Amino acid sequence: MVLLFLSGIYGYGIPVPEGYLQIDASVFLDIADGVPGPLAEDEAMVLLAEEAAWLARAMIYGFSFIYRPGDRDRGAAEEFELVPLGVPVDTRGFELPVFHHQENRLSGRFVYRMKEWEQRRYLLWYSNIVPESQGRGTAPLEEGYQGRIGAHEAAIHNALFAYFRTLAANKPRLIQGEVAVSSSVVSGIDGGDYVSALRVRIRRSTVTGYEAR
Repeated sequence: MVLLFLSGIYGYGIPVPEGYLQIDASVFLDIADGVPGPLAEDEAMVLLAEEAAWLARAMIYGFSFIYRPGDRDRGAAEEFELVPLGVPVDTRGFELPVFHHQENRLSGRFVYRMKEWEQRRYLLWYSNIVPESQGRGTAPLEEGYQGRIGAHEAAIHNALFAYFRTLAANKPRLIQGEVAVSSSVVSGIDGGDYVSALRVRIRRSTVTGYEAR
């Protein structure tokens, strides 16, 4: 498995100034659109910046989610929906992104200075009463570079599943709430899949059981 590292507010254990997010990302240039490349370096820079912006929004604002666990006995199919909160993070807001090209890998370091209201929103996720969970997700390489976003979303889904499984004695009918990425993300390629592992914070969640219908 090849690991590509992305860091949250701390990069490789070194804190960035308060009010900043640092995201480190790497991509292999010999994989383009899910198949052996080559991927042009300038195109890779754009893709890395877009992924960094997606992660910054996921850390600052998070998502609202609706999760209906599948239940074979009741004939209920699983449904899961993530809706981004807040506004998109403009890739132009990154301060002097630094890229490093080594052999077939391009690495990028992105530092984003949060606006005042973004800092307030970000810090709301770090209350002591906001629970955490972690998950791992995959998406096929055939989905192209956007499959990396799909792997992050699958990891968020699995983190939510792991958390709520410990809370409910019986399988719930519906779970709703808000979730944000809360830590460094490790992503990579394993066989024919993109892989993502991350931690999330969960708030304003409600759980509805079948008995409450």
